[in-house]
Amino acid sequence: MNYKTILPLLLMSLPFQQVEAQTREVGAFEMEPHLGISLPLAGKGYTDDSAVSFVLGCEARFNFKQKPFDVGLQLDFGNVCHNEVIFIGSWSLFSDYNFRQTQKVSPFVGLGLGFAGIGTNSWGGSEKHDHGRDGLMISPRCGVELLHSFRLTATCNILTASPDLSYFALTFGVSLGGWKKRKRGE
Repeated sequence: MNYKTILPLLLMSLPFQQVEAQTREVGAFEMEPHLGISLPLAGKGYTDDSAVSFVLGCEARFNFKQKPFDVGLQLDFGNVCHNEVIFIGSWSLFSDYNFRQTQKVSPFVGLGLGFAGIGTNSWGGSEKHDHGRDGLMISPRCGVELLHSFRLTATCNILTASPDLSYFALTFGVSLGGWKKRKRGE
């Protein structure tokens, strides 16, 4: 077997690996409002490849008891700018694998699958252009959680129906809830 066969098998086996029991648990539910910047991954004349724009949203997550996994629902609103604004609203189901979950610095990787809706508005007048179609969005992401409260996340949002509007987002969020439960006497 070569590495192209072994690597996917190893990655698929991660969820089934034994996880060392943690002495402290994280809370079951958490909410994370976040905001950040977005950069288009591709342009076709109507977007500027270097145009920095914004993204904001909120995510609700469920943390599995004594497992380094969580699942959540994320709602985002972002845009891609140039001479017009192309709005992208999305909702996605996410799952993350948290490394060193009970530590003060906890990296994570995840994958989201959802739906993106696209709308446009021209700065120069009322003329509307059809730049993309609503459709499926795939979102691999990675990041780090600091002090059990602050999350810095890098996400690549790939719009399958409108790949020219796919974008990279770098967000900063604050996790509310989900803090470690303290045992009596700590």
